[in-house]
Amino acid sequence: MKKRRAAGFTLIEILVVVAIMALLAVLLLPVMTSAKDAAQDVKSLNNLRQIGGALATFIGENNGYIMPRAYAAGGAPSGQDRFWTATLYNRGYLTEKRSFYDPRFAPYGPEKSASNKRIENGTPETYGMRDWVKAGEIIGSLTVRMAKPVVAVENPSDFFIVADSYWMAWGTQGYGISPGENSDNRIRLDKKGMAGTLFLDGHVEKKPGEYFRALDETQGDYSDGQPFATWSPLPPAP
Repeated sequence: MKKRRAAGFTLIEILVVVAIMALLAVLLLPVMTSAKDAAQDVKSLNNLRQIGGALATFIGENNGYIMPRAYAAGGAPSGQDRFWTATLYNRGYLTEKRSFYDPRFAPYGPEKSASNKRIENGTPETYGMRDWVKAGEIIGSLTVRMAKPVVAVENPSDFFIVADSYWMAWGTQGYGISPGENSDNRIRLDKKGMAGTLFLDGHVEKKPGEYFRALDETQGDYSDGQPFATWSPLPPAP
């Protein structure tokens, strides 16, 4: 009489299943990572669109002028905010806090940033607005940063106003982007060497690092002849 096989799996069967699961995990991980990156890209670009809409409303209500990127420390007029992000948020132009933060910069965000670095309270760790510096101006000596009329820009569709940013000293995003090869306040590039960018005409697109590094030649009148430096967490992907 034949012996009946005991219920359950043999050691070999279990090892085969474990190996298959490990292989599937290896195969699916890049797909899942890619899907997460794509979702964050969509969210980030949508954030920039919302900022663009808020800026357009402000410009329309203020005689065609862009708000100051920032006032010098202690130099904001009474009743006005020092930073552009606080102006948009505190005056109701854009009230969704998360729209100011790049989702790829966890753990930074409206609840997790230090209280003195939140939009409504102080120096924000947000997307960065460019410094618009005319020939001969010295950034550090400017009392008001930006605050210029839109009509002064010859080609608004090619004039970036806000972009993914990275402040070397903070190790996260920051409210401003300054021209200069050694600037601490830079354009942040993703793994593919691209940065989400909002242009003055309101459209949003991804731009390569080369675009920003060549602005000293294409838009030198707006940056005192200096390019915008970039930073990337990884070398550009092939």
